[in-house]
Amino acid sequence: MPNCKVCGNNRNLKFYDVKERQLNKGETFKYCLCSKCGTLQLDQAVPNMEDYYGDAYYSFTMKSIRMQIPRFIIQPILFLSSKGFPKNGKCFRYLNKIVKISFSLYDTHKGFNSRILDVGGDGMLMSFLRKNGYKNVTCIDLFCKNSMYSNIKFINCSITDLDDDEKFDIITMNSSFEHMNNPHEVLNKVNQLLNNNGLCLIKIPIYGNEAWKRYKENWFQIDAPRHYFLYLPKAMRIMCEKHGLTVENILYYSGNKQFFISKMYKDSDMNFKEAIAAFNALPKREKVKYEKEAEFADKQKKGDVAWFYIKHKTQ
Repeated sequence: MPNCKVCGNNRNLKFYDVKERQLNKGETFKYCLCSKCGTLQLDQAVPNMEDYYGDAYYSFTMKSIRMQIPRFIIQPILFLSSKGFPKNGKCFRYLNKIVKISFSLYDTHKGFNSRILDVGGDGMLMSFLRKNGYKNVTCIDLFCKNSMYSNIKFINCSITDLDDDEKFDIITMNSSFEHMNNPHEVLNKVNQLLNNNGLCLIKIPIYGNEAWKRYKENWFQIDAPRHYFLYLPKAMRIMCEKHGLTVENILYYSGNKQFFISKMYKDSDMNFKEAIAAFNALPKREKVKYEKEAEFADKQKKGDVAWFYIKHKTQ
């Protein structure tokens, strides 16, 4: 019987066979659900994991259209957000549709001189921030060899490869933490790299959500085998506490496609791209319905994606 890689538990584990739906060649992968911390985790070795990534699938998926917003609009938004300007739900969602990274900086009270490290990506997000006021930005990625963005510092490495003397005011992991098979090692490194008043922002799919409740192993965010772990907030708190960190806030922000794609996975043999195309072809009223479902799930803390605001644990 395997041990949970988050909390070490080996009792009352439940197993699921999850289909791979990006390449969609009929492969299934075994996932294990821990009865103690509630983590759903990949329970088999995948020696050729790089084969499941490619140009069509990667951690940097922000569309270039979002980079074309005039600076006179986006710079004030980023400035106010970096100062912790008050937000409400509708404003927050609108800004996220404009540029994903903007909401990462809300309530940080970190200005344009902050040292920012983005873990996972080709540098697009950091290049955008650099062009719009942030002066000291770095991006690292283990699988991306080079960045096409010359205005930032880019390193082809893992966060665990960085020197402990490097210090950052903000560390962001935008849909990358779930791809890491060594979460304890990563969070320990975050503790070492964060300045005393620094903030780590981690965006991940969340297990135990409404989409999982409805569709179980067909929940599209499992994304077998690329996602090693799907955590409950409880599991994130356990790991952070173990490594001198604390979860200060959790902000649920799931997408309007979660229910539709998961339903397509359950009811058809569609791959991910086909499910996205089917969603995009829906009438506007149907998309609005799914958007409202996602908003309601988030309000109930049952959305399938959340941002974790993590700081050093105070003594």
